[in-house]
Amino acid sequence: MKNYILDGRYKDLLQFHNINVEEVLKRAQLPGGALNHHIPTMTEAGYYRFMKAIDYLAGDDALPIKLSCTDRIESFSPPIFASYCAKNGAACIERLAKDKRLIGPMHFIITKDNANMTVEIIGEDENLELPAFLISSEFSFLTNIIRRATKENINPVSAEMKEPPDNNTLSDFLNCSIALNNRNTISFACSDLEIPFISYDEGMWSYFEPEINKRLAELDVDESTAARVRSALSELLPSGVC
Repeated sequence: MKNYILDGRYKDLLQFHNINVEEVLKRAQLPGGALNHHIPTMTEAGYYRFMKAIDYLAGDDALPIKLSCTDRIESFSPPIFASYCAKNGAACIERLAKDKRLIGPMHFIITKDNANMTVEIIGEDENLELPAFLISSEFSFLTNIIRRATKENINPVSAEMKEPPDNNTLSDFLNCSIALNNRNTISFACSDLEIPFISYDEGMWSYFEPEINKRLAELDVDESTAARVRSALSELLPSGVC
């Protein structure tokens, strides 16, 4: 099975939230040293088991929000940081959609009308179901990064999940009800996504763009290069960002 780079400092993030990394890996049926490699990788199925194990062992309904709203989450990975430097929320989401393969085994499918922009989250393998914990984390992350970058209390206009939470923790954070549907989608008003990002930095994006595009092209040509993506991109982060 294809391996994907486990982007970001997952081990540090879990330890920060007092989650036992060894227990998570054991429950997910992953090697005990899976996160100790210089460039950690997992199969899509392994990654989903990893997310489910975190959810089970944490026993905290608010954990997806806590993980996604960790201080300086924009430094979690270079593609996320580049999106944080975007002009506005629409540009941020579009960059994340383009670069998502450098973050994990997921895709953002974007649709847009005159009123709203909708993001549907799908996996690589249609035979594998995305964990509800992961969808909750993605919804929280998108909402949080837009709020942080605009300094505005922006809320999605709608959200749908195949497995909505059985509590109100996520809907309270989003300030939006979560409907049961056969898709995992979140929608924002286009007017909200046009609010300028205070974090906008075209110079920083120009710094990241060529290398990110190069790595995406390499993924299309030779999947073996994926094991080098995270290492190469991490070197682009200026000193003090992480």
